[in-house]
Amino acid sequence: MATATDKQVQLTQTSIDVEIAGNRGEAQLAEARRLAERDVVLADGDARAKELIGKGEASRIGQTGAAEARVFLQKIEAYRDPRLFALDLVAAKLASSQQPLVPERVMMTGASNGGGESQASNLGPLGTLIAVLLADKSGFGLESHEVSPQAQDSHVEPHVESEPRPNAWQPRAGQ
Repeated sequence: MATATDKQVQLTQTSIDVEIAGNRGEAQLAEARRLAERDVVLADGDARAKELIGKGEASRIGQTGAAEARVFLQKIEAYRDPRLFALDLVAAKLASSQQPLVPERVMMTGASNGGGESQASNLGPLGTLIAVLLADKSGFGLESHEVSPQAQDSHVEPHVESEPRPNAWQPRAGQ
């Protein structure tokens, strides 16, 4: 009888162990669901936050662009001609450019036939190479030709009017 009682105790213990394991599994499943729901809510919140940030940034960029466009339109109206405004923009960009607009030194190769036409095509590649080597050996372009500001002013002053001219441009009928 002791064996039957021992087996009964083992069966009862096994049944309790199975029930405990089932309860643990259900608890782990419930915890996993809770964590998954939390992650979904967090991801949804992050996505919504990024969407709102993107919309705000887009709105800021749009408002900045619209404000700049209004300023450009006011400047164009002040010039009374869009071409003058464009010319002013180009002149400002060229003035602040680091790239020289014209070369500091120019070396012409070839000879003139007296009529003003160049015979550079008669030199050929070898003649051009020799001319470049001779120019290099002769010291072409080695010294600096700096002009004082006073000399520049004395050259420019005769060409500049003392008082600005009134706007001589008048719009045509279609402008």
